Amino acid sequence: MKYFLILFLLSPFFVNAKSITVTAPNGGERLNSCTPQNITWTSVGTSNYYNIDYSLDNGSTWSSIATSYNTISGTFSWNVPNVSSVNAIVRVTDALDVSAFDISNSVFIINGALIVLTPNGGENYITGTTQNITYSYLSGVVNNIKIEYTYNNGISWNNVISSTSANGSYAWVVPNTPSSSVKIKLTDLTDPGCKTDTSNNNFTITSSLSVITPNGGETLQAVVGSQGTTIIMNNAAEKINTASYFDDGGLQNNYSNTSFTKTLTPDFPTNKLKVTFQSYTFESGDILYIYDGPSTSSSLLATLSGNFSGAVSYQATNTTGALTFKFQSDGDVNVAAGWDAFISSIGTSTTNINWNIVGTSKFFDI
Repeated sequence: MKYFLILFLLSPFFVNAKSITVTAPNGGERLNSCTPQNITWTSVGTSNYYNIDYSLDNGSTWSSIATSYNTISGTFSWNVPNVSSVNAIVRVTDALDVSAFDISNSVFIINGALIVLTPNGGENYITGTTQNITYSYLSGVVNNIKIEYTYNNGISWNNVISSTSANGSYAWVVPNTPSSSVKIKLTDLTDPGCKTDTSNNNFTITSSLSVITPNGGETLQAVVGSQGTTIIMNNAAEKINTASYFDDGGLQNNYSNTSFTKTLTPDFPTNKLKVTFQSYTFESGDILYIYDGPSTSSSLLATLSGNFSGAVSYQATNTTGALTFKFQSDGDVNVAAGWDAFISSIGTSTTNINWNIVGTSKFFDI
């Protein structure tokens, strides 16, 4: 019996047991894009060659950071890419035995240094109109940017403006370059290698379409569409229909101790935005102000502080239909869960749209 026990204890299962444990980032951290951050882990019995990956959607998809990275220290210096996510995790895998791996215990946040918000794919802009290029940026980190566009899916790039102060928005007069392969690119002038972002997908510039009705002077009532997106608190103004709306920590994380002012306007000019809070929790001294209009000079609708669970709504009554949100942090190190809200664009009924076409494909985005 004792010989069997000795053989059992010396079996390969015990001698060659392998394990990897990710220690950082392991959940709850807030990392800034384009800065070096250490990925660390402990290991037992591994080959000392590792594949390192990250995910921005809590593991649904993965991107490679390093393959067959050789180390005995369990440390990799990662230059965080220019992405934005509240659902980031990392994974470390033994490159010679992929059954040995570990993943961050919970999600962490990556603050994008410079991220295109609109146009980000699918929009249809008419030549000669003025459209806002909107973006999020790290204030104090990104100061001056270059804006470019392509109408051939990135084969060549054309200047919109070679240098402009970062403020979250730029009014762009759409050029006469009709194409369905258009993208916008933003580049930080002090760190063009990392702090740059491009529209996720192509949008369209159209110049050969003539609207018949409605063409001005009509009074129309809009129909609210289905929930379209998720937005988080930052300094970038956005035009929306409906969206889930969270503090800058997203649904799962606490907010930061950073103050922000954000204006939201309806995607249809006669609609009014309505915000419904399902819950909110603020640390003592932190306040969210809601204004009935496009700036903090507009009428104050509400002042939120403390805790609330239930449903409470505030709707714009101003002519623009906009709501402005100002989150004011007291600047201390204490934070809280923030808010879980929903934005809707309130309107009325639909009407027929009629147009003339010349030389088009007979397929339209409206």
